[in-house]
Amino acid sequence: MMDICLVKTPVPELQEDRLDPPMGLLYLGSMLIQHGYDVQILDLSGIPESDWVFPEATWYGFSTYTASYNRTVRIKRLVEAQQKGVITIAGGPHASALPFQVALDFDHAIVGEGELALLKLLDGEVIGPVIFGEPLPIDAIPIPEYSLVDVASYGREYLGKPSFQLFTSRGCPYNCGFCSKLPGGDKLRSRSVRCVLHEIDRIRTEYGDVSFRIKDDLFASNLDWLRQFRDSGVDIEYSCNVRASYKPGISDYLAETGCKTACMGLESGSNKVLDRMKKGTTREQNISAVKDLQGKGIQVLAWIIVGYPGETQETLYETISMLEEAQPDLVRAYPLIPYPGTRVYDEVEILDEDWDHYFYIHGNDEHGFVYQTPELPRGEIQAMWATLSRFLTKFRNRVEGS
Repeated sequence: MMDICLVKTPVPELQEDRLDPPMGLLYLGSMLIQHGYDVQILDLSGIPESDWVFPEATWYGFSTYTASYNRTVRIKRLVEAQQKGVITIAGGPHASALPFQVALDFDHAIVGEGELALLKLLDGEVIGPVIFGEPLPIDAIPIPEYSLVDVASYGREYLGKPSFQLFTSRGCPYNCGFCSKLPGGDKLRSRSVRCVLHEIDRIRTEYGDVSFRIKDDLFASNLDWLRQFRDSGVDIEYSCNVRASYKPGISDYLAETGCKTACMGLESGSNKVLDRMKKGTTREQNISAVKDLQGKGIQVLAWIIVGYPGETQETLYETISMLEEAQPDLVRAYPLIPYPGTRVYDEVEILDEDWDHYFYIHGNDEHGFVYQTPELPRGEIQAMWATLSRFLTKFRNRVEGS
């Protein structure tokens, strides 16, 4: 019997459910392997339920996300029905946001970063239904051990090449109302350039000519780090997330290090709504950043949120006019989902407490609408989304997805 099986819950409602390896579970599994544990990752994405097989293990760990939480609990119950005495653990964003509620469904819920907390739990150093994680020195977090998954089974490509996710930092010091900073925390911690280059070399040695998608919340924020990255002579092609308020010189370093697509959370074209979000950016910065990046040969994918408290028809049309002026290469827009753990979750009237409905997008462009405010009834949010969706047809399919 193995020590622990780490489970990735499928989301069959997505058009493509098996695009990327479960990075959070890979970090956990790699940490446990370093400490002598026998680990298996069971990624159920894209696998029909009739083909699910649960290996025998002393412990079962589950990464929890709000929109798939109910399905995760059902999988946990299937495991318990087959394996009496199995000990179950939940981690990830949903468990971090609602740990005491989640601990009613699982033997243990881990809050925050899970590598050290999970290791201590298995070692018997911590007990209790809710375990609070603590961050490791970031360069001590192991490089993901991809032998734990079937890399060839994942379908993500970027720039016509197999694509790997890369994290160069954890945490975010900003305070956007729609975002939960759990489990990464509110302090930015960057890996050393040396450590990141080692991971890149290892992936390319094993898997050949690949592209990268740098998934940090704040990759393009540390001027000195990017300068070192550039000076290393790194030769890759990648996409990354960029704030519109980036420092002068950042876009040059992005272009010089191989950035081909910048994903930007513009969120709104209304300074009133951006202020309400506490986004820390302005409409003017949004437009300027898009044009600056495109001027450096970097395509821009813009993210927009519809229906944040304070949204009106006027602010919606400010967003449309911003997009018309900025002309990003691609726009992806979603109605607000007030996830547990976010500030906005406590600021709106929740109309639907079924977690299955807390999804940004399913199948054929379906979206969840689970809240309203006194000024913004649900029907009006849906109408606003329909208005923006019609406008966005001109931005679709301009740039390869990232």
